[in-house]
Amino acid sequence: MKKFSVLTLALIFALILSACGTSQDKNSGSSEKSKVLRVGTDAAYAPFEYMDKGKIVGFDVDYLKALGKETGYKYQLVNEGWDPLFVELKKKTSDLGISAITINNDRKKTYDFSSPYFLSTNKILVKQGSTIKSAADLKGKTIAVQNGTTGQEAVEKLFGKKKQLESQKIQKQQSGDHGIAERRC
Repeated sequence: MKKFSVLTLALIFALILSACGTSQDKNSGSSEKSKVLRVGTDAAYAPFEYMDKGKIVGFDVDYLKALGKETGYKYQLVNEGWDPLFVELKKKTSDLGISAITINNDRKKTYDFSSPYFLSTNKILVKQGSTIKSAADLKGKTIAVQNGTTGQEAVEKLFGKKKQLESQKIQKQQSGDHGIAERRC
């Protein structure tokens, strides 16, 4: 539910490659390729990125490896967490972010994105046998969403922000897993 289709990495690689190709000097760009790119992620969103035996694995990780191999760039993938991922990008501590990040107009104002590589939709997770069949059925219920995600955005669009609601409880969680465990879905 959280993330969406961004891979700043592909765009940055393409921009770096195109910039490197403009010089007549055969050695130009070699210092760029020798730089190890710091790539931030939130490894809590299987199957895109998650921890397995202390290693970050998943689709985004495989995609990153393929891009690195294709372009010759080396990188260090760092599990920063969802909110810190964006802070690190803004501070330019991280060169790139990869975490199934949804492309939306607000984020486009701050970040460059790759071409979308998957379609993300929001779903409602409920216990088996639940009477909840649509978003309208959530009115008056406690809803857990991951903070800072398009899932949170979707819920707030339907029901308003927490401050505006008396009967609706929206619990913002650090990760989707926390929301599931908290609500015991």
